[in-house]
Amino acid sequence: SLKGEGETASLSFVYRGDNLVIKRTYTFYANDYKVDLVEDVQGVADYWVTLGSGFGISGEEGYAGHIGPVVLKDADRVEFKVNKLKEPRLFGKDLRWVAQEDKYFFAAIVPIDKALGAKVWRYSGETFVAVNLPEGENKLLLYAGPKEHDRLKKLGVGLEHIIDFGFFSILARPLFWILILFYKVVGNYGWAIVLLTILVRIPFIPLVNKGQKSMKKLQALQPQMAEIRQKFKKDSQKMQKEMTELYKKYKVNPMSGCLPMLIQIPVFFALYKVLLIAIELRR
Repeated sequence: SLKGEGETASLSFVYRGDNLVIKRTYTFYANDYKVDLVEDVQGVADYWVTLGSGFGISGEEGYAGHIGPVVLKDADRVEFKVNKLKEPRLFGKDLRWVAQEDKYFFAAIVPIDKALGAKVWRYSGETFVAVNLPEGENKLLLYAGPKEHDRLKKLGVGLEHIIDFGFFSILARPLFWILILFYKVVGNYGWAIVLLTILVRIPFIPLVNKGQKSMKKLQALQPQMAEIRQKFKKDSQKMQKEMTELYKKYKVNPMSGCLPMLIQIPVFFALYKVLLIAIELRR
């Protein structure tokens, strides 16, 4: 039982038998979700360490995102779904960590020294993930806790990549940092979201205004456009040519009204992803 700030304690287990010796030492921290592991295995060329099928997963009802095993190799995050994992998947020495995740929490094994590889497989409807380690002493980091970006970043082993901001992560990450900054200023996530939304809208104001002006011009041209459609309804090429001439004459771009919306879509997809997965907004 660790209560004091910065207090640690270690616990060791030893197995001997069948020409095999295994010693594992856990070091626990009073104020952290990490556990340091030191293993000394003698009698085999290599061995596997696996996370349990449900370890780190609390379940998220109605959550459409990923729940299950994740592997980070170099800078690439690879995730697996139970129903799509038909055959075991093997990874080489470019492995950085393996994990089991849900929406807000996860458990991970991080080889401090280079591992030989990793494996993800399915058994009895559940998925498992393991690291392959050589004989001798191996140092590992076990993390079981929340997906808090700053906490994970401080560990310095790349666990912050467990937070998946999706396809528009290049936009989502700055939005996330700004959201946290606003929260530190106002102390309320509701107001922080309002401020962030206003901030995101400001750069698009000139585009929106330009689009609205273009839409008004198009509305004013509706009678002439209807006349052209009626006049050349049997000749689509001629109709298109006359429409183009009309747009040129009045300097109207029919697509300019859609452009502001199209440009904003990636930003608001990124904002939605931040609000969906950030554990800071849980409950």
